[in-house]
Amino acid sequence: MSLSSTSKAVCQIAICIAGIGLAVHGQPEQHLFNVYNGDKQVGNLSANYSMAKGDHIYAVQADVKTSLLLTIHVSVLCTLVFNADGVLTSTRYAQSATGGFDKIIETNAIPGGYKVWRDKRLQKELRGSIRFTANRLYFEEPVGLDKVYSEANAAVLPLKNIAPGVYELFTPDGKHTTYTYSGGRLMRLDGYTALGKVTFKRMENITKAK
Repeated sequence: MSLSSTSKAVCQIAICIAGIGLAVHGQPEQHLFNVYNGDKQVGNLSANYSMAKGDHIYAVQADVKTSLLLTIHVSVLCTLVFNADGVLTSTRYAQSATGGFDKIIETNAIPGGYKVWRDKRLQKELRGSIRFTANRLYFEEPVGLDKVYSEANAAVLPLKNIAPGVYELFTPDGKHTTYTYSGGRLMRLDGYTALGKVTFKRMENITKAK
């Protein structure tokens, strides 16, 4: 596998990982998923929710390791904070990957909008308020939404409801990731990378975090 192919696979796997109004959570939650490349399990993902001083805090952590001709290892930790009014105040997306494809993207609220930092350098400013992000898709069904903010891409991405409980999130490279819900809970996520299909399957129902 060439370096460019490795780079493309790393980016596509990371986008699949990063790609889940406020839900009525109240108590801490934990959502667990196994990650598959074809029929082979290649990793896992944990999505945790909690509250602190009125803020809603979400954390998604994933670790994926797979190989074809070259081993690819991608680790992602994404944290996001929404205030009591349901407005995003901050996100931090940290990616560590094979071949040095590491990055940290932070989105922080400022008066009237947000500043986006990549690897501690100001990348751009956004105007308006953000009320839903891609990693929130792991926690709740995006009923009535047609776009979400991507923490990994620092951009608003189109979202399409293609069937009851089924949504497609379209990424800047023209690909899409499919999210399937049952009873408002994410059951599986399907995306396509340079290594083939990557699927996230729920391990168990919502559990209270310890």
